[in-house]
Amino acid sequence: MNKNKAKRSFVIRAVTAVVAIYVLIVGSVTYYGAKRNVMEGTTYSWGVIGNLINELNGCRSSASSKGVQDGMNLAKATSAISRNDWNLGIWDASGRTDSLILFRAQKDPKGNVIGMKMVSSNASVLSNNSFPDDSDKKRVILDDWFSPQQIQEISECCYLEASAEVRGYDTEEFFEPVSLQILYTGDEEGSALKKKDFIPVKKPDGNKLTTLKFEEVSVSPIDTTARQEQDETWRVLVKSAVDARIDQAELGEDGSTYIPLQEEDKSILRSESVCVTKLAAGDYFLGWSIVDHPLSKTIASTLWLYFIMAIICTAACLVLVGSYCRTIDGEYEAESKRRKMSDAMAHEMKTPLGIIKNYSEALLEEGDEQKRKQYLNTIIEETDSMNEMVVSMLDLSKMEAGTYPMELSMISMAGITEKVIERTRILAKNKQLEVELKADDERQILADEKLVTQSICNLLINAITHAEEGSRIRIVIEKEPQGMRFTIHNQGQQIDDKEQVRIWDSFYRGDSARNRSSGGTGLGLAIVRNTSLIHRGTCGCENEEGGVAFWIRIPDQEAGQTKQTGKIGPILHTADIGLNLKGLLYSMAGTGIWLLLNGFIFIWKRYEYQYDGALLLIPWIITIPAWVVCWLGARKLKFLADKTIPITASIAVIFAGIAASCFLTSDMMDVQLLLLLQVVLCLMTVCVVIYLLSMSSICKRLAEKAKEDGLKKIITLTGAAEAVVLVLWAASRDLVWQIPILSRLNNVISGVVFIVILGNLYLWYHLYRRFHGKEI
Repeated sequence: MNKNKAKRSFVIRAVTAVVAIYVLIVGSVTYYGAKRNVMEGTTYSWGVIGNLINELNGCRSSASSKGVQDGMNLAKATSAISRNDWNLGIWDASGRTDSLILFRAQKDPKGNVIGMKMVSSNASVLSNNSFPDDSDKKRVILDDWFSPQQIQEISECCYLEASAEVRGYDTEEFFEPVSLQILYTGDEEGSALKKKDFIPVKKPDGNKLTTLKFEEVSVSPIDTTARQEQDETWRVLVKSAVDARIDQAELGEDGSTYIPLQEEDKSILRSESVCVTKLAAGDYFLGWSIVDHPLSKTIASTLWLYFIMAIICTAACLVLVGSYCRTIDGEYEAESKRRKMSDAMAHEMKTPLGIIKNYSEALLEEGDEQKRKQYLNTIIEETDSMNEMVVSMLDLSKMEAGTYPMELSMISMAGITEKVIERTRILAKNKQLEVELKADDERQILADEKLVTQSICNLLINAITHAEEGSRIRIVIEKEPQGMRFTIHNQGQQIDDKEQVRIWDSFYRGDSARNRSSGGTGLGLAIVRNTSLIHRGTCGCENEEGGVAFWIRIPDQEAGQTKQTGKIGPILHTADIGLNLKGLLYSMAGTGIWLLLNGFIFIWKRYEYQYDGALLLIPWIITIPAWVVCWLGARKLKFLADKTIPITASIAVIFAGIAASCFLTSDMMDVQLLLLLQVVLCLMTVCVVIYLLSMSSICKRLAEKAKEDGLKKIITLTGAAEAVVLVLWAASRDLVWQIPILSRLNNVISGVVFIVILGNLYLWYHLYRRFHGKEI
């Protein structure tokens, strides 16, 4: 299985597993929530129904009034049903439907119910709209005292925004009027108030005359279903009641037995209950039909959980896939390197082994002592060459593993270079090369003399091999604050950019530099590279006019004379030290905190939880140190950006502080302060856009330095997506301006903002893992 196939296979398995976990968690929470809603909805409904039954049982009356039928005060019953029908609906107004109807039973001679019909009354009631359900004593049954013509006139006056004053007697159940005065407006707009008095045709009897005032008076018929919609529950309840057949034995005590008119359904998809119960007054029954959708309600109330779990699972999947891809890349790279090294080593040893075998066979047959000695010398030379290769590979392996035993001593790089030049003088003379050494004032550093000598020798031999015949090789040794820098310049063919990275690998064969005709084992530059790393230094090469320059930095180890173990990693051509990208971690932390706090505030306000103003003030206060962390991160990355980054971050800190101050005074805000808060939040959003775009610019420059065109395109697209979604988010909020079509998509846009910024944070982490401490 190749690398890409292995990655695809793992990605499919990981995504499948994460999706399964997501569905399992979300499904379990949804199922539990729906079951809980079924139980809570049922408990709440039974509680409201129980209270209503008690109130209706208290509506029994023996008064002589057209508002009383068969021992039931219908005016009082209407008030009770209207009030409890509203209470029943507030459990979930959007997810449930319900109907409450007062029925009168039709019975056969044995007392069995053979059907029911809705209770109706032709009586009209004068009531106060300001307090429609507070007290039944504020109701006047007009049909008991006024003539039909008077009732018609009273209704016409009350239709015109009227108030009323009734003088009469306050009895136990109703108000008995002596006179009625109505103040109402005319038909024309702006007309003056008019007054009209009405005297009942029937005189009431009472002892204490009182006055009852109605601020907003209305006349309505007694209708127990006036506030209910004739929806599905209404139709089901009416049909079931009309067709009801109930034995006398099933009725039980008044209000104590709930009789289902059809089979109850308590599933999480649809919870339905259609029941009646007998009331204490006459043959009255209370019927109710309730249809609830627990699953829909649960989904609507837990969308925030689905969103957060999707973010968490997506982030976990990205981290898992990213870690696996990095691991498998490392394994395949190590395996590929091992194979190439094995092939190269076999190739390098094949020739000397063949020479040794041929000369050994010739030695067995050769009788001339002079030739036998010559053959033996050749065998010894080839054996030494093989031994040198094996020792070099062992040393290289130890350096790469960080276990090479460094032998530190005070050395002079200029003195070592002079000795190496003397040893290679014959090689340079054969190509008519002139070697020039330019060294600063003598300075000794603490380093491993053997490794430094071998590295200088390898660089010089490499320069001699590639230099044009008759040219000049120039060596420059410079002092640096941390140590010494050795640079060798030779005139010859330049090296491609891609080759400048790969020539540091062991046994790499890019050109004639790595064939036996030019000598060497193919490990020279690899040893140079690891020598620099084990000393905590750097090395590299760069093309220049007419040739190539190789260099190596060796820091002075005197600051810590303990055994040094260098971190071995990819070396890219550069004149700078390893990159310090800890600023990306600071920016990730600060931006992540800001993102989570805004998500908290969004969810809290989106679902209109009850909260104290101080509770939402806390996230705004925490935002200030979060932006301070972003500002510190920007300062650490200023070598990749201009001076606008720290300024942008500091402006964001100021805006966050102002917003927190405005929010602190939100309880006493007037219109001006509210507008100021909106402006501040808008400017803060703009500041966030600028900051994130600036960070994208930093990452883009980093990709340019690393010559990663694909990564550069991804960063550009991510930055553009951030800018677009943040601008859309600001436009969808109720800030200084608002676009209606976007305000309806506010929740979706907020979720996209969260996902895009979270993805960008992962991109920053990827850049940190890939380039921190590396040379580019």
